[in-house]
Amino acid sequence: MGQLFDRIHELLDPVLRYLEIPLYYVEDATGFLANRFWLGLYDLLIITAILAGLKKTVSIIRNRFSSDDLEVQADIDALLFADATGEVKLESSRDLKSTIGPLKKRKNWERLGEVYEQLEQPVLAGKYFKKAGLNEKAAEQYSKGGKGGTAAKIMSKQGNFDGAGRYYALAGKYAASAAAYQKHGNLAGAAESLGKG
Repeated sequence: MGQLFDRIHELLDPVLRYLEIPLYYVEDATGFLANRFWLGLYDLLIITAILAGLKKTVSIIRNRFSSDDLEVQADIDALLFADATGEVKLESSRDLKSTIGPLKKRKNWERLGEVYEQLEQPVLAGKYFKKAGLNEKAAEQYSKGGKGGTAAKIMSKQGNFDGAGRYYALAGKYAASAAAYQKHGNLAGAAESLGKG
């Protein structure tokens, strides 16, 4: 073990000679003479600190020069185009999938809902439209995804019992649909729902 330590110390001696200069000042000030163990421990701590500093520096440089934010914005801009009616559409599902992570990081819930809507994943689209506060769009997406009960609950919480009744009926929950229609005052809709159930 001692021979291995000596060999490593010989290899690193040209570097360590300069790094041990502060240790010599400490020895002079305190009168404490470092033996091989303390010298090795000091060298290990210094090398670890230098490597940690280099790692952090490389990480900072890599993050600074990665034009991730610029690429994300360029990707989003490139994905959007206006058609003849002036309506904005989103392109290619592969490109859309690559924008999901950055949109989540930026907490752009509405755009994320639109992306999932274009990817034909209505339940996820509904989730993010709800996070964005677009409850009617969220309910519509949940209903498309087969979650009519969830859509109806969203509409009920919003106070739109007519919409809740419609979504309950689409989900096949006719008793709940009739109750929602009745709360709205739509007795004809309530009767129709009860007739189906």
